[in-house]
Amino acid sequence: MLGLEAFDQDWVAILRSYGRIRNIPAGELILLQGDVSKHIGIVISGYASARVISEHGDETWVDQFYADDFFGHISLLTQTPIDFEIRAEVDLKALFVPIQKFEHLLISKKALSIDLAQDLAQRLKTMTSRLVEAVTLSSPGRVCAELLRLSHPVGVDPDKLVIRPKPVFIDLALRINTTRETVSRTVSQLQKSGILSREPGAFLIHKPSELQARMK
Repeated sequence: MLGLEAFDQDWVAILRSYGRIRNIPAGELILLQGDVSKHIGIVISGYASARVISEHGDETWVDQFYADDFFGHISLLTQTPIDFEIRAEVDLKALFVPIQKFEHLLISKKALSIDLAQDLAQRLKTMTSRLVEAVTLSSPGRVCAELLRLSHPVGVDPDKLVIRPKPVFIDLALRINTTRETVSRTVSQLQKSGILSREPGAFLIHKPSELQARMK
């Protein structure tokens, strides 16, 4: 089964016939910084990160791509090389479609154009929020904001939120430009306050409103 159930299955079926599914092991590069993308990808399972590598080899975290996220499409829309590398953080499955065929379908399928626009709008919203938080919140406040951003409602208890998979502290620190120690210390304080607990493979947020109140 292809997955991608969140999308219009008409264009999903056509893209599947145009492209191919690849299984990419954790740690493997998917796109190189400075490359011109020849394919548009859609994540089916797993996740990948985008990072900028400076000329001195320093890495700056830029974005993350989860199930149902597009990648490589910014290069298509701007007609410019990719500004960052994309690497699989865990074993990843994705659909890769040649850029010419994707562009043709983008013109003929309104639903695909809408889904792509929504993906870009959500990505812009998230990046804008992080920029605002960088200048208005303390480091612990940014940790709390990122934990809320990563969370989803718990089906059996809508008053609680869950983060799954459990975030890696060094990755969380890179996203919000702080240190692993700050993330670890903040999470420990949240645990002691009963706001958050560590569960197998996940964080459970028991008091979302109190977590939000700590975004300062």
